[in-house]
Amino acid sequence: MKSLGLYSVKFLMFFFVITSIGVYAQDNALAKIKKGGKCGFINRRGEIVIKPIYDDAGDFSDGLASVKQGALWGAIDKSNTMVIKPQFSDGFTFKKGLAIVTKEGRTGVDVINTTGKGLFHTESYFVAFNGFADGVEAVTDPKTQRVTLMTKLGKPLANGPSFDEMKPYSDGLAVFKKENKYGYVDKSGKIVIQNTYNDASSFQNGLAVVKIGPRLAIINKAGKQIVPPNYPNIFEFSENKLRVAKKTKEGVLKVGFLNRAGMVLIPLEYEEAGDFNEGKAFIQKDGKYGYIDSTNKMIIPCNYESAGDFNEGMAFVTIGGKVGYIDASGKTIINPQFDQGQEFNEGFALVTNNGMQGVIDKSGKLVINTQYSEITPLGGGIFKVTADGASFGLIDGTGKVLLPTQFDEIDLFSK
Repeated sequence: MKSLGLYSVKFLMFFFVITSIGVYAQDNALAKIKKGGKCGFINRRGEIVIKPIYDDAGDFSDGLASVKQGALWGAIDKSNTMVIKPQFSDGFTFKKGLAIVTKEGRTGVDVINTTGKGLFHTESYFVAFNGFADGVEAVTDPKTQRVTLMTKLGKPLANGPSFDEMKPYSDGLAVFKKENKYGYVDKSGKIVIQNTYNDASSFQNGLAVVKIGPRLAIINKAGKQIVPPNYPNIFEFSENKLRVAKKTKEGVLKVGFLNRAGMVLIPLEYEEAGDFNEGKAFIQKDGKYGYIDSTNKMIIPCNYESAGDFNEGMAFVTIGGKVGYIDASGKTIINPQFDQGQEFNEGFALVTNNGMQGVIDKSGKLVINTQYSEITPLGGGIFKVTADGASFGLIDGTGKVLLPTQFDEIDLFSK
């Protein structure tokens, strides 16, 4: 039975790798490559689908990528058809079917569609162009340096506000700065939360962190304080739990968790803590690391020199200066043997020995030996590798070399 069980595990892991690679391979994403000063594109199988013939190139977005021929930029589709002839002075990226372009000798910018048709020209510059996904875009007037809102027609928003600064919209609202204070504006240009804060973050899931004096608080979209300004350190929510830190009367920083109502869920009693993931968070107590659940029950004792977040049922821990991996019960699955380790993702984890990186699977097998100075996961069990930081190649999760390390650049895959 042991033999059958081991075979089943190995088969399932092999099936997962092949399936993962296969699913991604069919998603038609392409990645830019550069060799000998020229740019082209590859698919996830490592096949060169657009030869390196361009002087420069951007990533694919909305099915198009800007490419440079000589001094001018145009755009190609995935069949390498030049959809927009080279005519612009800078590269560009489409968002929601729109892109910002510039022309030599002409001030300002034009907004074009995916056929290259110019929709309008403006002398203002965009704060963070998002293809008018929110109906409006924040733009800065080059003369007054004031930030206003522009409609998709290239016109100022009627009766719109004017700010010193503005961040991109997030969760329906955008942070603005006026008279050295921060507030929030909605997509119609209405100020929904007045500028009364010393600093402010963008809204996420209905909540935002704001600074009141030297301390941080959390507010909802109505501007109501959910967490009062009692904490000098507030981190992001994880599984509806907010990690906060505060010094004791003795000046010792302690970490705990609040719920979304701002009530203390886990007392501030730990020296350090990670975010909750898969129902667990690592904590440090008396200099050692272990794990608690959402009720503050110690489910894995503090026996480790360091620890990481759980992901895909496993977490890295350090014992005797070496990194290994445990499962959710605290059982050691991969014996401590690495100098450094990272979280598992898609069944793989990056590890380091003697300053060189490699990749392991969940059995602890090195599918890519620790012989590279840098490894970057590209998704679907594909990894960009380099031994010298100058020549790059691709290897998949089975250890197969998809591209030899002979390219000057390999970018992330994009559509």
